Amino acid sequence: MRVLSIEELGQKGIRFSRTHIYRLIRKNEFPRPIRLGEQRVAFVEDEIDAWLRSKIEERDSPAEKKEIARRTSQATKMVRKGNASRKSRRAA
Repeated sequence: MRVLSIEELGQKGIRFSRTHIYRLIRKNEFPRPIRLGEQRVAFVEDEIDAWLRSKIEERDSPAEKKEIARRTSQATKMVRKGNASRKSRRAA
């Protein structure tokens, strides 16, 4: 079993601040660390890998794809609306 320090999480592509990681832990949205000493904690690598896999599965789920499409559509409409208002200001 391998454990990772909070700094080593960056090697897995997890570059959250320490505060954000602990906020996610409190909300049960990130694996809890194990205590190695009075001032040292580490994360079980297998649990971190499982969390990352769950994020990929979440991203690839049909519901998430539908939500991404909805957000993209909204963003496109906002950009088009912004471009239209700029054109009308230029014409004036």
